[in-house]
Amino acid sequence: MDAGLLQHSFTAADWFLISAIALVCTGAMRRYSQVFVAVIIAVLADLLLPGAYALITGGSAGNALADSWVRLAGDNGLALLVRVLIYFGAISILFGIKTASGRP
Repeated sequence: MDAGLLQHSFTAADWFLISAIALVCTGAMRRYSQVFVAVIIAVLADLLLPGAYALITGGSAGNALADSWVRLAGDNGLALLVRVLIYFGAISILFGIKTASGRP
């Protein structure tokens, strides 16, 4: 496992984005069978939001999504796999807390 790639892929802003997206996706879920769709939506949002931010702040359109993809996938896709697993775990845990508290 390449620790340098993972350290480069997970900054404080990334952890904030992961937690915010996981909370929103968990809030939208009604049944646990929807977890796979929620994870896919979370990963797509994680891919598109930094690119959208770059476009809003004046970055070039050609580089915005390319930079987002390089941030997620890197050279071998290990960071993307780890992000998918983190989203799956976070959304599952948050949904478990949500259902244990009695919310639908």
